[in-house]
Formats: sequence, C-alpha cells, structure tokens
Amino acid sequence: MSDTFLSQAQLEYFFNKYYRSLCQISYSYVKDMDVAKDIVQDFFIKYWEKFNNQDILINFESYAHVAVKNRSLNHIKSEEVKLRHENKAQDVLYEPVLLPEDTPLNGTDQYKIKLLKAIDQLPAGQRTVFMMSAVDGLKYMEIAAQMNISINTVKTHIRKAYHTIRKSCTVSAILLILLAGITLFSKTTVFK
Repeated sequence: MSDTFLSQAQLEYFFNKYYRSLCQISYSYVKDMDVAKDIVQDFFIKYWEKFNNQDILINFESYAHVAVKNRSLNHIKSEEVKLRHENKAQDVLYEPVLLPEDTPLNGTDQYKIKLLKAIDQLPAGQRTVFMMSAVDGLKYMEIAAQMNISINTVKTHIRKAYHTIRKSCTVSAILLILLAGITLFSKTTVFK
C-alpha cells in the first residue's frame, strides 16, 4: 500500500487480517493473553491516530510486527520498574525497627507511623507512582516513561495519593515531619 490514504475500511481490514498473529507475537513476549490483546489494540489505535488520512508509505505487516514487539518489550520493562518500586516500598514500609514495648514514642514518631500507614493503604499503582516521586525524586515525565503511562495518569495518581494521605493524617502532622527535616523513608526511622 504505497501513496494511499488510510481509511477506516483499510484499518478494519488490517485489524481483521493481522489481529490474531499480532496477539501471538505480543504473547510470546509478555506471556499474558489479556495484556497481549491490550498491546495490540493500543497499537491499532496509535496507528490510526498516526496515519489517519495521511499517506501510508510503509509495509503494514512489517511495521505492525516491529511495533507490537517493541510495545511488548516496553510493557515488560515497565512491569519490571513497577515491581522494583513496589519492592522498594515494601522494604521501606515493612522493615520496622523493633523497639522495646516500653519505649515512649514522641509526637513526631507517632505522626510518621500514621503517615507510613496511610501510604501503605494506597492502591498499588498510586503507591508506586507516589514512591517514585516522593522517595526517588523522579519527575512526572520520568515516572510516565518508566511506567509506560501518560503524564496525566501520573498527576492523577499523585493527586489522589496526597488526597488519601491528607484524609488519614492531619496537615500539621505532615508539615511537622517535613519541617523537622526527618527522612521518612530511612529504614532507621520506621517503627512498628
């Protein structure tokens, strides 16, 4: 198909002809058929957005195979990043320093415990994005690239995470911790 415009009928033709084989290609990498189907469907959406009413100067089959393979590899990389950050969050949140039972906790320690519990209660995706931003200091664009999500999704996750944390902790507790310069995510500052 050279020097022609992509029409909806052509896209439907490509979809019907190549959908199953592209799903198999993606599945060979991601090992999850639902994820493979999502990747292929996303490919067709992006293909339509890119070539809608524009000249098509490529061999669709070759282009589709490479694009789906690359999207599948990107998905795997994104999942590895998510897992690494979830594990990091688990390390931070679940490796408490054991204190004798009679150790008094000052107000700051109690606020830190409350804050860490609030972070622990966040949904996995929100917690991962929040930790990448708050702990690792990554910018929204970097988080979006690593997790293979949009910047708006990153912003939404962080906004919702802060909203949830604010509901669980008083603003003064959060400010006290930040003003005191206490590193919340240091393993030596987590209490059981």
